[in-house]
Amino acid sequence: MSSEQEIEILLKAAYPIICVFSYEERRVEAAVKGIINRRNKERGSSTPVYYWSSTEGLVSTKGNKEAIVNPLAILDKIGSDKKPGVFILRDFHVFMGDGVGAQIQRKLKDLAYFLTLKASHRHIIIVGHHFEVPASLDKLVAVVDFDLPKSDLLKDIIQVSLTASDLKNQWKALHKDKATLNDLVNSLKGLTAFEAESVLSKSLVSKGTLDIPTIIRDKKHIIRKSGVLEFYEPDRDMSGVGGLDNLKSWLGERGKAFTVEAKKYGLPTPKGVLIIGVPGTGKSLISKAIGISWSMPVLRMDVGSLFGSFVGQSEANMRKAMRTAEAMAPCILWIDEIEKGLGQAQGGHDSGTSARVFGSFLNWMQEKTASVFVVATANDVSQLPPEMLRKGRFDEIFFSDLPTGEERLQILKIHLEKVGRDPSKFMLSGLVDQTVGFSGAELEQVVIDALFAGFFKGREPDTPDLLVAANKTVPLSKTMEEKLKDLRDWAEARARPAGKVIVQKSDALIAGRKIEL
Repeated sequence: MSSEQEIEILLKAAYPIICVFSYEERRVEAAVKGIINRRNKERGSSTPVYYWSSTEGLVSTKGNKEAIVNPLAILDKIGSDKKPGVFILRDFHVFMGDGVGAQIQRKLKDLAYFLTLKASHRHIIIVGHHFEVPASLDKLVAVVDFDLPKSDLLKDIIQVSLTASDLKNQWKALHKDKATLNDLVNSLKGLTAFEAESVLSKSLVSKGTLDIPTIIRDKKHIIRKSGVLEFYEPDRDMSGVGGLDNLKSWLGERGKAFTVEAKKYGLPTPKGVLIIGVPGTGKSLISKAIGISWSMPVLRMDVGSLFGSFVGQSEANMRKAMRTAEAMAPCILWIDEIEKGLGQAQGGHDSGTSARVFGSFLNWMQEKTASVFVVATANDVSQLPPEMLRKGRFDEIFFSDLPTGEERLQILKIHLEKVGRDPSKFMLSGLVDQTVGFSGAELEQVVIDALFAGFFKGREPDTPDLLVAANKTVPLSKTMEEKLKDLRDWAEARARPAGKVIVQKSDALIAGRKIEL
């Protein structure tokens, strides 16, 4: 159900006060006006819509104005007016706080009861980008998160932008080229209508056409400006990640579940995956690589930036992040080191803010229907609440351990090729034996240190440079040996191995051999 349909149902159900969270008050107002116009036509009535702000006062759809800029006075006006009407109050939440806002809260409470009892067909709609509904009004108001623009509206915005720029022929050609039009619409998903209009205008001015790379670059800056999400452009696919073969195979299967054929087959939309493991073993790397492999945009959520200093800001940030991700669906939502943010919900030292944000996230994970695949990584499983680990939140939990000898060889080759060196010119077998217990990040640093050594000596790096760099490195597996043992013990019965492992089974023991999964 769309947010516009939700508002229409609430108005039909005679809800006296509705709070709408949105940065786009003009879109909200247009939606409400459209709903009322339809109802007036159906009933043969003439219920008016009024708009109020502390700068303009009260304005009707006919353009009539009343200089009522005092917030308490406008509530008195609504209470004394005998006629039906819908009153849209812009940014009214700023007057609803504690202290001075106590009278406003009391008046809204009186109006909620009065308008409901009288069934006067008068409604108050409070529009703001984020705010905390006061506890005294919590049970008396309905809350709606207004959707970001969907594909149909974005197509309309594209048409209007081209037509306004005297480029009707471009729109006609684009309208026939469905694939390019869909790519263009997808490049705008996650933006407000105003933001979409702005990036299209900038592209038309700078390029003379609607250039998708230009639009995506501007979109990246807009999303980053929110401070909660970052539009991430992956620089490698799965082949650029060493090891983790079991996880790669599983992701390959899940990626096909987003196709039309999979939906026809009856497959549910994948929820996500939680990757727990040793730091530096490629958890973040593979999270980013999924985007290229699945041809989906990657959004990175900065969990730490969710928490704001103002009341209600943290919850609003989480709602905004979830709305943006859903608007960009299908997409990947990458949450790195999730335990450092949402893991704080167990503490309860912040008046319950972390718990509320965490609860919102878990509820969204459980109930979401949009094709948003959540990839969460964690280093310290002890900080994760049990609710996050239970089945149903994520499709699967994987454990990323230190790479085996075969995986270390693969990782070393990848990093040597990354810096433009031919791996065949190095004797890597000895280095593989010498780097037992090294993580992928530590192996990368060995290659970088050898590169520095070769550059300092005025020659190409060689095998001895790699061996010297490895000898100087104290791996995390030694400095945090006890902690890693606890992590492995936890994962043994609770998570699937991300990489290939050698295990023993009863039938294999009888044959006196080991089998590889």
